[in-house]
Formats: sequence, C-alpha cells, structure tokens
Amino acid sequence: MCSFLVLVMDINEKPLQGALVRIEFTSPERALSALEYTTVSGVANFRGQAEGQVKVFVNGKDFGTYYYEDNGKITIWT
Repeated sequence: MCSFLVLVMDINEKPLQGALVRIEFTSPERALSALEYTTVSGVANFRGQAEGQVKVFVNGKDFGTYYYEDNGKITIWT
C-alpha cells in the first residue's frame, strides 16, 4: 500500500484550505472512493491505497483522471 498527496491551489496560486477532495478508483475491481479535507497548506493526504489511476473531485467538481504512485503528488488548480 502507498500514500500520496493531493495539493489544491486556487487561481491566485494559494493553497485552498478546507476543500473536500474525493478520489474514485477507475479500475472495475477497485470500486472504492476515499474522502479527505485539505489542510491549511492545501494538502489532502491519502494513505493505504494501492498505486493506480484515480478520478479526482474537489468540492464535487471533476478534475480528471490521474495516475498516482507511492509518495506521489497530484496538484489541482481550481
């Protein structure tokens, strides 16, 4: 299992605190999702997941599909 970060930044390049980040695994054998809120640094930390593709949603808006790996980071610009 791995851990990875989702960093959420606003249009002014500042971290977005308190955003609800949802990840959904795209593989049919992994029909799971996970939720985390961003910290004051704009970071949502996901742990205990296997590497692979996820769809990323921030405050309900779809920001696309990403591949993540252990200790990786996905940056989302809102």
